Amino acid sequence: MKNKEVEIINKVMNKIVLKFPNLIKVARNEFLDFQDKETVNSKYLGQLFYGWFFSDFMLRDGKTMIALSNEILELTEEEKIFLENISKGVSGFFKIEKIENKKFYLLDLLTKKEYLVETLAIDKEIKMGMIIMANLVKNLDGDYFFFGGIEVSGEEEQVNFSLLEYTRELNSEEYFKHEWEIIQSLKDSKDFISLGGYLEEVFDLGDDEVYDFMKATEEKQKEMI
Repeated sequence: MKNKEVEIINKVMNKIVLKFPNLIKVARNEFLDFQDKETVNSKYLGQLFYGWFFSDFMLRDGKTMIALSNEILELTEEEKIFLENISKGVSGFFKIEKIENKKFYLLDLLTKKEYLVETLAIDKEIKMGMIIMANLVKNLDGDYFFFGGIEVSGEEEQVNFSLLEYTRELNSEEYFKHEWEIIQSLKDSKDFISLGGYLEEVFDLGDDEVYDFMKATEEKQKEMI
């Protein structure tokens, strides 16, 4: 978020406070109830709260803060445009393709669309190649910024597979390939405790079957699962 957008969001917040003095207090308490100690003590708490307040917080009748602001408050044209941009935010998993100072070049892993994100501050350290989950909002200049916090996600292959599950039905060959890659990774790292637990949970193997699996050849292991 740039200085201009920070100024706009603060003006809208002030208008909400003047119109509904108790609303921010209620929202703040609800927000803090779901935060851990690290978040509460973070210098980015305000940034995280704004993202949650305008994107997720609702009144009991289901009205969002953007809808309420448009209906009740006297907004400037810039404020209306910015609130509309928030409502059209892009949420998803993104890969950090390139970083230049405060500019982040992101790739949406589902749509494969690229985004240029510019930000003054960010609540987590992110590096090139990382996979993050974030909400991107367009600023008044036409590029994007991180609205609210970001979450650092898992490996790209794991995220891609997860997205694939939601967008189309996977065939048995794709499932087997994915599961076998996980098994191989656990075997290569010699994490046999986790491997045993994985076989029990995913393939419903009993203790004796897990023991037999560990001793079997790779060909036999594939037959067992």
